Amino acid sequence: MEEKTACITGAGSGIGFHTALELARQGYRVILGIRNAEKAAISANEIRKAVPGASVLPMTLDLSSRVSIEAFAAELSASVPSLDILVNNAGQMCSTYKTTADGFELQIGVNYLGHFLLTRLLHGHLKKSPEGRVIVVSSSAHYGGKIDFERFRSDKGKYRGMPAYAQSKLAKVLFAREFARRHPELRCYSLHPGVVASDIVRGENQGLLMTIGWALFKPFTFSPRRGAKTSLYLATASPPPEPNGQYFDEHQHPMRPSRLAQDPELARELWEVSERLWREAGAKI
Repeated sequence: MEEKTACITGAGSGIGFHTALELARQGYRVILGIRNAEKAAISANEIRKAVPGASVLPMTLDLSSRVSIEAFAAELSASVPSLDILVNNAGQMCSTYKTTADGFELQIGVNYLGHFLLTRLLHGHLKKSPEGRVIVVSSSAHYGGKIDFERFRSDKGKYRGMPAYAQSKLAKVLFAREFARRHPELRCYSLHPGVVASDIVRGENQGLLMTIGWALFKPFTFSPRRGAKTSLYLATASPPPEPNGQYFDEHQHPMRPSRLAQDPELARELWEVSERLWREAGAKI
């Protein structure tokens, strides 16, 4: 039987690493999409040590850069005949206003728009799998999110990190539902992994209060291994959960997402705006 392939973004640590590790244990060829090449190599070696004989391909992926996303997608497509699972896991949280290489606000750019472009570029490879799946790691923070398209490329006055984070997570739930509607031949789900002790709160992007607050709160969070459970369930459950496009909680249960996340017109508009923004940035989608 042909070896199945899974790609996990943000696989250098936390939920992403443990998702990749467990999929390797289950016999998948795992592709690690990690921003830092040295970290990618280290993570690949850690998986190979834990799972002797594992097939691991570390690749550099910076979701804040169109050029990097396109290069990653091209390399992946040339390296494997098909893609069975894409786990859009990587995330960014920040309290100071920053932009991506393409001019997007950093959190919407990395958490959502980067994954939107990556998924679009890998769509053809996912269709080559008899049961292609896209797993979108979102957050319960999406319940407090609103979509403000003007803030995708502007701070529009005083920047507030948590509303921007919630917006990016709402966008991910909307994307999963719209992807499932547009591509019913594939499975696509979004999820809340639990509040996980990860390095999503990186010091260089935080104010002092955010850094201190996260350090105090971190002891009460899930372990990354536990946080990977829902991603793994949705990636491997047989048969896949129905209906397509659902949102799941940290206990692998389907949950009703926010009212805005269930708005089909907003989901369509978000998809269309995302396509337009990437085309304006030079992407060919």
